[in-house]
Amino acid sequence: MKPLPSGLFIAATLITFGWSQFATAQTTPPDFDLKVSVQKAGDAFQVNASFLIPATECQTYTMLTDYESAAKIPGIKKSVVISREANKVRVERDVKERILFFPINLHSIVEYEETPTNLLTFHQISGDVEYYRGTWKIQPEEGSARLQYQSEFAIDTLIPSFVAQYFIKNNIRSRFEAMATNFSRKKETLGQLACN
Repeated sequence: MKPLPSGLFIAATLITFGWSQFATAQTTPPDFDLKVSVQKAGDAFQVNASFLIPATECQTYTMLTDYESAAKIPGIKKSVVISREANKVRVERDVKERILFFPINLHSIVEYEETPTNLLTFHQISGDVEYYRGTWKIQPEEGSARLQYQSEFAIDTLIPSFVAQYFIKNNIRSRFEAMATNFSRKKETLGQLACN
């Protein structure tokens, strides 16, 4: 059975994907203005999300491109930069999750193209989904920064589509909540040095 990507890998995927040191969060304070949508289009899923954090564009970009810290996220067992050439970075990830009784083991190599300090585009080079691609955009907004995430991916799995869709919709929101919370907490330590 082919594995299904976790909500994190999608996002990141979910997760993942350039997100630094998530913390578990049950709710999102209103000032994060979190919006998440997951749509199914044929065999593919489309994910759109945005949230606001109290950090500068540079701080936010620094945190977003801290790829290896994603290994601290529950479910991600490995997140390693395996190559860096000019503005292209390849990251190898291993994800282990579970959907009901179905174990999820996902291996992937994703290439990011960095455009400092406001854009990341990415696509899967190899891995356990048919394809995975998308963007992260950073938009300054009145002393804060808005992160906008968009991705599209297709899976090849024996897990029923409605089960996968339920898992993705419910998991991905909690991952973005955690990301918003942690970015807000970590902005001084992770973003300050690179942006002075």
